Amino acid sequence: MLSNTVLIDSPSDYRIFQQKDGKADITISGHVELKDGGEYEGYTVRLAVLREYNGTYVRFWESAEMEGTSFSHTFYGIPAGGLYTILSSFSDSLQAYEQGMRGDVAIHIGVGDLYVIAGQSNSAGFAKTPGGLSPELGIHLFRNCCRWDVAFDPMNEPTNTAHPENAEAGVPGQSPYLSFARALKRELGYPIGLIQTSVGGSPLSCWSQRENGILFRNMIRTVGLCGGRVRGILWYQGETDAFEEPLTASYLERFCSFAEDVRKALHDPELPFLTVQLNKLLSCKDPALSRRWAEIREAQRKASQLLPHVYIVPTLDLSLSDAIHNNALSNNAVGERLAYMAFEKIYRLEYTASAPNLLSAEEEDGNRVKLSFGGISLYLVCFELPADRLEFVFEDERGVVEFDDYQCGIDSIVFHLTRAPEGELLASYAPSAFCGSNVPFDRGTGLPILAFYRAVCQKPQPPNV
Repeated sequence: MLSNTVLIDSPSDYRIFQQKDGKADITISGHVELKDGGEYEGYTVRLAVLREYNGTYVRFWESAEMEGTSFSHTFYGIPAGGLYTILSSFSDSLQAYEQGMRGDVAIHIGVGDLYVIAGQSNSAGFAKTPGGLSPELGIHLFRNCCRWDVAFDPMNEPTNTAHPENAEAGVPGQSPYLSFARALKRELGYPIGLIQTSVGGSPLSCWSQRENGILFRNMIRTVGLCGGRVRGILWYQGETDAFEEPLTASYLERFCSFAEDVRKALHDPELPFLTVQLNKLLSCKDPALSRRWAEIREAQRKASQLLPHVYIVPTLDLSLSDAIHNNALSNNAVGERLAYMAFEKIYRLEYTASAPNLLSAEEEDGNRVKLSFGGISLYLVCFELPADRLEFVFEDERGVVEFDDYQCGIDSIVFHLTRAPEGELLASYAPSAFCGSNVPFDRGTGLPILAFYRAVCQKPQPPNV
């Protein structure tokens, strides 16, 4: 008598396949175990794909390709959605598939979009305050053990890790990405898969194949295990590089190289990077470190301007759970901001998600400076705060140039300086690690302006003669 043991080796339960043009090909492989004396001749494995929510067939029973007791079969063009169950049967005729020897099922399979989680501790998730989100079917995670599962925090946990390169030395907590994935699943209507590769404290050098590259190689290898294609990279990193002057000074150039190399390795020259500008650092007593923190923010902002398909969201208005890590509610906000940015930039939906970003700084007559911003959906709001409450700084050859008044317009802020600038005038917003308590924001989106550092103010143009 034949055994009913049909074993599906791949895909594993909970796997999400990256869709392309609304479809994905799903290959099933496995083997048959026969009892003693079991006969094989005349029998074959048949497979079917079922919608879990109503039990209807996406693909009716199809015969697998057999080689001995091993089998494989590809279902082409499975539509984005799910979750799906894959059924297996072992029978001797087409008429017997429903009554054949039933084997393994692969459950909670989805077709949707995959995103890589990369960066350091704020990406890995170290929030340890109330406000975390519950797991949800259809939001799945490729964990460090190289198995798919329902996504839940902590995402970077070391249990049975298959790649110790990104094992945490500390105990991670809640991350921004359940919030991100929930928003995408809600809007797009199909599953979202997350691929965890981040590790706390990791410098950019570990992500660059032109330097140390250990985390770069791990990321590319891990993506390969998930099919080799993803919809985007979720990048939150830069804190460690602010602690050393050479790393800070070269951050922009090295990040651009990193993004280029990731795109080349994954054969996607337009692969989107959804990045996060650094929040505050509260335990900073070193003025040099504080300055470098602002310089990293500026490099992150410039990367989003220089590189196509690199996008950035602000964080300066969000609270921390300790000196450097966002709290859980802030992480939820970061995830939502990243999701809305994806809706606008990747999916081209009717969303306005860009934060106000400095376009130009211009000196005007009467010791005035005009800062103009792009990405405004409605108008800027400064709450009519006193001038000394706004965290803008102007510097010239003599040092800091104070301002005693300002006017906030729809997409610009005009500052009245207390003296005429001498030589080159530089403008900054949030020029230190702990700036950002009073953030001008866009009334339409509620997003604060992006921090910028030492932007050159253009001199007034002489009148035409």
